[in-house]
Amino acid sequence: MKKFWALCGAFVCMICLSAGIILTGCGDETDPADQTYTITLANSDAYSLQSSHESAKEGDTVVINVSLVSEDDYLISVNYNNRSCSKTDDGWSFTMPAENVTVSAQLGHYSEVTTDGYGFATLVSKTTIAKMAKDPFILIEIDDPYTTILNTHITSSNQNTIPADAITVEKITNMDLVGSSGSNAIAQVKIHFNPELINLGTSWLTMNFDSGNTSDEATLVVKVSVLEYIELSSSKATITFDISDISNKSEQYTLRVWDDDFIDGSNLWNGKSFNDYLVTADPESDTITFTIDYILGHDYSIRLSRGEQYDYYTNLLISARNEGGSSTDGYTQYTGDTEIEVSDKILVSGGTLTFQSHNLDIELSVNETSQN
Repeated sequence: MKKFWALCGAFVCMICLSAGIILTGCGDETDPADQTYTITLANSDAYSLQSSHESAKEGDTVVINVSLVSEDDYLISVNYNNRSCSKTDDGWSFTMPAENVTVSAQLGHYSEVTTDGYGFATLVSKTTIAKMAKDPFILIEIDDPYTTILNTHITSSNQNTIPADAITVEKITNMDLVGSSGSNAIAQVKIHFNPELINLGTSWLTMNFDSGNTSDEATLVVKVSVLEYIELSSSKATITFDISDISNKSEQYTLRVWDDDFIDGSNLWNGKSFNDYLVTADPESDTITFTIDYILGHDYSIRLSRGEQYDYYTNLLISARNEGGSSTDGYTQYTGDTEIEVSDKILVSGGTLTFQSHNLDIELSVNETSQN
């Protein structure tokens, strides 16, 4: 009897031992629903990747963000295991497969395109604008006499510098430029930037122009730089006016100088297109002398008036003479077509000065006649 119970006990022990082995073996296996897979980011010198997960289960949504090193590059696609991610509001996403993945990015490089192959659209202005400008813009010329309808689409690569809502498009017709004799064909496109919305930096603009009347179309790509103001290198000119021919003299005179080639947002004259200079006359020499600032090669219109403030109705007629000219040459009053060289450094034509050298000393004369 004892032997029987001993055999039963041994049998039970064998059963328990076998069950323990089986249970231990099952504990080593992982439920497929809990399996995770690694995510490797293939960063490069041109970009860096950020992932919402370091690893993920099959079916999880993984979000990828990309930071580009150069503003001259743009993102074409984000890929995982040679499959394309989907663009979302949060970045780029994919659904995790049942395998480890490697994520990479494909980039493109911006190149300037300032005209299309047929001359339909051509950039005709500089692409540096100033935040302090009243109306910063760039200008595109359209060359097609049949285009009266023009579809435009403009995108900015850097929304911090030039956001989409800072851009407005003005279409200018041939009639707008030349008057009633012109046609209603679109001759120019002026792209305005709201100075209150733009910020310092650079942005690539991709501009699509599509004629609604013909098959003409063009895509221009330009890099626009936004500065606080446009730095221009200026020089000085000392202008001496001979006022001996004026009987009704004043103690003080105001010279107003306009920059006919004014660049909106430039640093000269605090961003204004004109500047007033006030000076006291020298009664002994019967002269007044002004020192003005100017940009080399720009055209300037000048007007002189009596008193401490510029007054259009007391403008005096200004004349010019060649440096070293004899009394026979006398003074030549401005006329619309007259052009006089003063030492080959300044051109005087129709009330306009063109400075052709730096730091000039110029002689001009003032006539008695006032003009209204």
